[in-house]
Amino acid sequence: MAEAEKTNLTLRISKEVVEKARELGLNLSSITESMLKTENLMQDEGVVTPVKMRETYRKIFLILLEILREWEVYLRIGEEIEHVTFKDEKGRRSIYPKTFYYYLAPHGTIELCEDDGEPINEWKFVEDWPVNNLFNPDKLIESLVNQLYSQAERNKEKLRKLSLLKNVLEKIKPNKKEEEVKNEN
Repeated sequence: MAEAEKTNLTLRISKEVVEKARELGLNLSSITESMLKTENLMQDEGVVTPVKMRETYRKIFLILLEILREWEVYLRIGEEIEHVTFKDEKGRRSIYPKTFYYYLAPHGTIELCEDDGEPINEWKFVEDWPVNNLFNPDKLIESLVNQLYSQAERNKEKLRKLSLLKNVLEKIKPNKKEEEVKNEN
């Protein structure tokens, strides 16, 4: 599309996400445009079935997988809340909400995990995985930026610790001249 054919669009994304995206060098306009183009592929006059939704998500996820592979991260792409019933020792029932999370893995699977991160189900990319609880495009962008920013911060901390380790190892490592003197004796 030529630049003259483009128009401005107002998209409400938290200021924090925009700042993180800038720090990471991400082009939110380009990412949003790609996602919207893909989302518009499914807009037709008929009923939007889960099959159509899944195909559209697949196209978006293919774009996301390139980023996830480069960064070696999983991306939270949805969540599901189930109401779980328990009975206590007196037989009283309690109901509480339990949250499960959907992740797109960098190797291309969709995983459903408990809140502790333990996978309870996994689908191959080509399989029919659930779509009703997957995030909308704006939430996917926010999730992506937050995950990449968190990984960048972890990378920065790891580099700092590796530098410290290198300095310590260099101090511990015997000096070559000292070793030569020892070897001569």
